[in-house]
Order: sequence, then structure tokens, then C-alpha cells
Amino acid sequence: MSERLKEDEFIEALRAAFPESNLGDDAAVDSHDGGTLLATDAMVEGVHFKRDYATLSQAVQKLVTSNVSDIYAMGGKPRSVLFTAGLPSGFSSADMEQVIGGLHAGCTYYGISLAGGDTVSSPGGLFFSIAVTGGLEGRKPLTRKGARPGDSIVLFGECGGSSGGLLIIDVIFAGLQLFPGNPPPNLPEWESFEPLVRSLSLGSGDDDISALCEGFGEYWKAALSLVKQHVVPAARPLEERLFAEGEPSLTAAIDVSDGIARDLRHLCVESGVGAEIEERALEIPKALSDLFELDRESITEFALSSGEEYVILAAARGAGLPAGAVSIGRVTPVTDGLVIVGEDGERREIPDTGYQHEF
Repeated sequence: MSERLKEDEFIEALRAAFPESNLGDDAAVDSHDGGTLLATDAMVEGVHFKRDYATLSQAVQKLVTSNVSDIYAMGGKPRSVLFTAGLPSGFSSADMEQVIGGLHAGCTYYGISLAGGDTVSSPGGLFFSIAVTGGLEGRKPLTRKGARPGDSIVLFGECGGSSGGLLIIDVIFAGLQLFPGNPPPNLPEWESFEPLVRSLSLGSGDDDISALCEGFGEYWKAALSLVKQHVVPAARPLEERLFAEGEPSLTAAIDVSDGIARDLRHLCVESGVGAEIEERALEIPKALSDLFELDRESITEFALSSGEEYVILAAARGAGLPAGAVSIGRVTPVTDGLVIVGEDGERREIPDTGYQHEF
């Protein structure tokens, strides 16, 4: 049997066939005006979402976030979207209301408008595709190519919550099969938890989650907050002051959609540099450590491999830290490779973890 083709191989073949296209960043810069950003992403039933776990509204909201996050990572502001829906036989009017409601909720949350799209029949499951335009507001695009040795590596948020949320759903939905004989304590039954999960939306904050969990144990709130980060994560824009003259300044960026380890590798390849990450700087959401007893190795694995986080990983130059960021390491010469420094000082290669499609 021949080895399965990987997503990276397909992308590299595209870059070779279209060398003028300048592929390799989160979003494309329109070469005609230099100030418009273009991003697109798709979501396929059974690959990106399961209807057992999430509503169609939540799936579409998450797809909007995925695209908006790419615009944010380039230093842009999202403007409008094109939406394509592939609908299988049996798609109902109730399903339609869910899809349109999710698209409306996503556009409203990010302050963008629907410009158009397409609707087609699907011979299999549902699929959705969104293309987003964005504006650079007179700034230069923030690409993956500007990192240089000596820059700090910073993260605008925690990672691990999305994988933690998926783990909780898997554990509950699968009847605790992932932990035979030693299930995590206090996790709720799926029949009771499912209505709360399906009530979540992009705008659900801590107060909303607390209200949903009123009358249940405190662990329900911790569990639901993690599930929210997986089912309907929200992207966060970079603050305007980060683009003002002075220090520190961002030199390169990428959004964490496939995991820190994999996305940092992408940034380093594009910039032609190496990286050194401090293991003790990698943190996970408190809710995750509250629910599961995790050792340092497990915490590192969660932080490095958790995808669909939609926080921004960047290289920064100059004194101090950018507002809202935490330092997790530094950029090094390419000959140093990608390493992680353990709490004991031991240096080891950053594992090639994270998600990649295979065909």
C-alpha cells in the first residue's frame, strides 16, 4: 500500500506550481492593492465536527472564527464573508435555520457582513466553506517571514483548552472508555450535560457558563468552559497599539490552529530560523488541571499539540513584552533546530505533533 499523501505535501506542490503566489501565510495579500487580505477555510462533517457533539449553528460559528483568526494573525480587520454550503439529502428546514443562525451569530460577533456565496448538493455529509476579506488599515501585513534570532517567542493566550474540551466530550460520550477502571471524578452524564453544550455560542462568557451550570457541581462549570473552547472558540484580535512605532514590535505571527508545535514549525520554516521553548512557560487553562491530574509531561503535550485554539503565536523584538502576551521562548539560528528546554535544563527536540490532514 502506498503511503498516504499529507496536507503539507499538497501545499508544497501548489507553491512549486505557483511560485508567484507567495503562499505560506495565514491569509493572502491582494497583489492588486496591497491592503486587502483574503482567507478561506472549510469544515467537513465527520472530519471537523460531529452532529452528536455540536449543533450546526456551532459548527458554522467555529468556521467563521477559523477564518477571522487568520485575518487577525496578519494584523488585519475582517470585513465580509462569502459562504458556501454543501447540503446532503435529508437536509431539513430546521437544519437550515441552524446553519443560517450560526452564520448570523458569527458575523454579528465579529462585526462583519455576508457578501454572497453558493449552495450545492452534497452526495455525502455536510460541508461548509467560508472566504473572508479583511483590511490592513494602512499597516504592513504581519507575515510568518520576519522572525530573526534574538526575537522573543510570545503567545497571546493559553493553549490546551480545545483539546481538553474535546477530551471531556469524548470521555463523557464514550462512557468513560478512555479511562477504564479509573475514570476522572465528578464528570457529568452526557444526557444531562448535552443540553448545556448545545446552549453554547460564540458570545457565551464566564457568567453565561456559570448560569447554565447553576445547581450543578463546580466541576460542571470547569468542564463546560473547556468544551466551549472546543465547540465555539472565539478569536482575539491584536491590540492596535502593537502596531504603533516603538518597542516591542511584532516581527512574525501565526494563529494556533494545528497546535503550537506544528504552527511554530511553520513560522520558523518561513523565517529560516530555529526556536527554543521553555517548558516551564507552557501553561494550560486552570479548568483543565482542575479536572484532570496532569504531570508536567501531559501539560506540555496538551500545550504543544492542541489545535483549533485560535490564539496568536508571534515573534517580538525589543524590550519588554507586547500587551496581553506571555513569553514562552526565543528565536535562534536555524542551525540550532527546534528545541524545548525542560524544567531540569535538559534540551530535547520539539515533537512534531499537531494536526495534519492525510488523504
